[in-house]
Order: sequence, then structure tokens, then C-alpha cells
Amino acid sequence: MTILHIIGLTLVSFGPILIFSIISIFNEPVKCIIFVASCIFGLIGLFLSSMLWFMIVPLRDKLLYAMIMSVFIQGAMKYVWYRVLRSSIKGFQKILKDQDTTNNMNLKYFYVSGAGFGIITSGLAIINSLSELWGPGTFGIKNKTFYKYIVVKALSAQIFIFLNICWTIIFYIGLDKKHYSKVILVFLTHLLAVLLAYFNKFNFNILTISALYCTLISLFFYTIIICGVTYSSTVISLKKCLQDINSFKDRFKVTKGEGTSPQGSL
Repeated sequence: MTILHIIGLTLVSFGPILIFSIISIFNEPVKCIIFVASCIFGLIGLFLSSMLWFMIVPLRDKLLYAMIMSVFIQGAMKYVWYRVLRSSIKGFQKILKDQDTTNNMNLKYFYVSGAGFGIITSGLAIINSLSELWGPGTFGIKNKTFYKYIVVKALSAQIFIFLNICWTIIFYIGLDKKHYSKVILVFLTHLLAVLLAYFNKFNFNILTISALYCTLISLFFYTIIICGVTYSSTVISLKKCLQDINSFKDRFKVTKGEGTSPQGSL
């Protein structure tokens, strides 16, 4: 039963982004490279945050200050990755010879980078909770308090993945167009999300999750507005997505047909 709980909570945290990644990231080698590289930069940011937290002794007992410091360090690593990505995009365009406009390609890579930062951040945040649930001596989720804690932890990990996608897109668009108000907005909303997550320790679980979802929805709509998404472009994207799904189904049918031998040949 414990294993089923772990599988369920993992799917709650990473199931949605896994589906998005299969459809929109893992179908192109360049996106996979950017995804892995952004994960590495996100991991470096978390490592630096942990090192500073460990080295500065007064911060060890003050989790809130360490979380705020981590926000700025992660922002710095996103900026470093932005500079690396910006210098690499032209090379990617020459390799791919993509017919998309430069702006569309930039948005694609910003989205992939945000997914990488979000997955590595949320993964390291929830892995300790899952390891505690694994055991030894764990009989599954019996205690209601622990049940609320672990489910809220999984939902928070899911929210922060998509928040990181929105933050990265807004952050990089702000740097591209030199709209530094967008950069400030990213840091302020990141600090807000961290403070809301911090209040989980006071058992404000429903209130915290509701506020985080409201923050995510607001940032999502703001992100699609600054990306220039319109009704016609949405329809075109949905049609293209349906075509990709249908082509994937056709390839699966062909592969399955090649793998089975006809009955007459036996």
C-alpha cells in the first residue's frame, strides 16, 4: 500500500508536466538538450543555496530567511542560463533551419527552460517526504495530519513546476525587451509563493493551496497575454497538437503491426 501511495503522490506532482513534456519537449533533440541543461543550472542554484544556508550558521534555525535567499540565487542562475541560451539560439536556428519566427523559437526555449527549472526544484523539494513515506516501518497514510501534509506537499510541487514555467517566460521576455518591471514581478510573485508555502507549517493547508492556485492562474493568463497569444493562434496550435497526436497514434499502429506476425505465417 505504501508503494501505491508513493506512486500516486508522484503522479500528482509530476504527471501533468510529464504529459506536457512528452507532447512538446521530448519530440525534438534540441529541446531535450535545453531541458537537461536548465535542470543542471537549477540544480547548481539549489546547491549554492544549500551551501550558503550551511555556511551561515545563524540562518540554520531561520528557514524563512534561507528560502528568501534561495529565491534570489535561483533568479541569478536563471539569468546566467538566459545569457548562455541567448548566445546559443542562433546556432540552434542554423542547425534546425526552422521555419518558425525567432520570437516563436525563443518562447519555445523559454518554456522548456522553465520546465527544467521547475522539475528539478519540485523534485528535490518532495523527495525527502516520499523517502519518509517509503519507510522502514511505514504503514501508509493513516494519520490525517500526515495525510494532509504529504498531499499538500505533492500539490505544491505540481504548482511550483508550472509557476517556474510562467516565471521563466516572463523573466526572459522582460530581459529581452528590457521591461524590468516584469523581472521585478517575477521576484515579487516568487517571494509571495515561498511565503505561502512557508505557512504550511502552521496548518493553513487549504488556504495556502488555494492562494497558490490563484497565483498560478493569474500568472498563466498574464504569461499568455505578454506572449501575444490570440484566439486564431490558439486554434492553430490546437489543430497542430491534434495532428501531432494523430501522427503519434499512426506511428504506434504501424510499429504494433510490424511487431506482430500474421496468423497465416505460423
